[in-house]
Amino acid sequence: MSLDGVGLTKHTEDRGINIKDSPTWSPDGKRIAFAALFDVYQIHVFEVEASLSQPFDVLGDLVYPLTNRVWDSTGPAWSPDGTTIAFTTYDLFPSQQVHLLNLSDGSKRQVTTGPVPAIDPSWSPDGSRIAFVSNGEGDFEIYVVTIDGAVTERLTEDPAFDDWPSWSPDGQFIVFSSARSGSLELYVMRSDGTDVRSLDAGAGSNFDPAWSPDGLQIVFVSDRDGNPEIYRMNAPEFLP
Repeated sequence: MSLDGVGLTKHTEDRGINIKDSPTWSPDGKRIAFAALFDVYQIHVFEVEASLSQPFDVLGDLVYPLTNRVWDSTGPAWSPDGTTIAFTTYDLFPSQQVHLLNLSDGSKRQVTTGPVPAIDPSWSPDGSRIAFVSNGEGDFEIYVVTIDGAVTERLTEDPAFDDWPSWSPDGQFIVFSSARSGSLELYVMRSDGTDVRSLDAGAGSNFDPAWSPDGLQIVFVSDRDGNPEIYRMNAPEFLP
């Protein structure tokens, strides 16, 4: 739809799924990945063009989720080249970890490991790293990991809750939400964790930010009017 709400289109249709969330476009704009709850959360992908004439039915006879039916799988995130989806699920350890799903052959590979959760994956624009959130050192902080899982770096270090990392399109910055001021507010830092700055997003709790593809705006969720709603603001201008 347009910014004024014109052109709203329904792409899924079924009566047996109570919750569908985390929709995310493929980089070429031809597919949408999302999570659906039916007994457990699973990741699905549908073709946008096909869904215009026939909305995607999660419970269709020939429809199968891309992830294991035994464990919850959430938070799909497309790789920049559209060949892989990062998501979180349970596997060998008793907590959610970041996994990669190869869309060409359906193979899955675990990227993060450990006894504590690793959630909310976000790809770097060059596809070499994934930002995620974990409380491995006592509180929820933002980390980055190389896609082979070999190198993990901690980016934030604050006793308050940090979550929802999102890379700028040029890969230089990460916007995120943090409770370090007493309520959830938006912050931005360089991709190496330095130069953390607060963004004035207004009243209420402000969280779950994402950059626009051109890097000029940031969308986010805020409860300033009593309900969680989606807002947008101009992205900060930084010197190189």
